[in-house]
Amino acid sequence: MLDVTNPRPTKSGVLRAVAFGYFAALLVAAVVLQLFAPDWAAVPLFLLVGVFVSVPCFRLFRRLAAQDHEN
Repeated sequence: MLDVTNPRPTKSGVLRAVAFGYFAALLVAAVVLQLFAPDWAAVPLFLLVGVFVSVPCFRLFRRLAAQDHEN
């Protein structure tokens, strides 16, 4: 096994992964809603999905900012 002193990913790596996942989830939601949702419901559902996807991202960003503030 490799001798790793800090197994946590770097902050830039975490932020890059979160940003990629965030935009990928929004893109998938947009395509699925465009294909399968009724016209009157597509935009409100997309906004709802955006809020549900954004909340965990913002919590992670706040936690990382708090760690920066402590250091």
